[in-house]
Amino acid sequence: MVLFDKQGIKVFACQLPDDTPRRGPGRALAERAAIKRLLREAFPGDRAITIGHHPSGAPFLTREDDRLWATPLPSISVSHCSRMAAIAIAPAHTRIGIDCESGDRMDTLQRTAHKFLSPEQTEAWGEYPATLWAWCVKEAAYKAAGQPGLALAWIPLPLEIPLGAPTPDSVIEISGNSYNVMQVDTLDLPAVLMLVSG
Repeated sequence: MVLFDKQGIKVFACQLPDDTPRRGPGRALAERAAIKRLLREAFPGDRAITIGHHPSGAPFLTREDDRLWATPLPSISVSHCSRMAAIAIAPAHTRIGIDCESGDRMDTLQRTAHKFLSPEQTEAWGEYPATLWAWCVKEAAYKAAGQPGLALAWIPLPLEIPLGAPTPDSVIEISGNSYNVMQVDTLDLPAVLMLVSG
């Protein structure tokens, strides 16, 4: 389903089946099937568009057929967690990242917060559920920045994380580039979803 459609950016998401395994080949198969379904929703009637991956692992849209594409293909970001899968589609060359996370990672995030939060960020973001939000923002920002090796602790966090539209207090800067941060309303899907675009 479409969760977000503003300024040329669309976010599609779906819930993974309740019987989806937590790990292993069955998990990977369910995630791939969900992303493929979302891709078909984003590009109805065009089965030639698929997802390729750069050497860094970052996804990009490609075409399986030999037709010439008059304009560059849109930018894409992909995320999945234990309960859902999501893709964000944006105009070509837009720096975009999404990350979804369900609340079942609370213990893991609390234990590892020192690895992705700076000491200053730990004061404001070190308690759950703020830790979950911080993790999602940093993961989405990492994807949008596209800088392999960028340490998560170096990624700034915004003063606020608005729902559905950026504000002046939701802008962060990474390596001289500005990014808008916002939360996407997941409606009845059981996860937090953050969108970062620049």
